[in-house]
Formats: sequence, structure tokens, C-alpha cells
Amino acid sequence: MLASLVDRKGGQARVSIKSNKALASFLDLHVLGMMAHFADVIDAPLDVHAREDKLYCLCAIEDMLMMARDHFNFGIAIPQV
Repeated sequence: MLASLVDRKGGQARVSIKSNKALASFLDLHVLGMMAHFADVIDAPLDVHAREDKLYCLCAIEDMLMMARDHFNFGIAIPQV
């Protein structure tokens, strides 16, 4: 749902967007920001972010990769992941 809201331009009426296209568009726009946030949480000391938050971020990265595997070629990004 969030992906379909982000895909619309300001003032644009609702349009029916296939979920795959909406997901690909959303990830294309926001993947770097999300990965930066996840990396900040994972790399922070334990007194800043709890261990559970770090695990949530790792699981979110895994889920994001699973959802996007059909839309993107991760071959060149694997060393960073």
C-alpha cells in the first residue's frame, strides 16, 4: 500500500497500479535511504540501539532482498550486502 501511495504524484488521483510495478518503483526511489538507515542502526553501539532493533534491521534487509529479487540484479551489489 505504501508503495502505491509513493508512486503517485502530488494531487494525482488514485490509479490502479500492479503491485510488482509499485514495489519496483518504491524500491528504486527509496532503497538507498532504507539501507543507510539499516546500516546506521546495525553499526551503532548497543547503548544506542538495542540488539532487537539490529535484528529487525537484518530481517528487514533479508525481506527486502526477497521481495526485490525479481526486479533487480543484485550481482554487483552482493559485496556491499
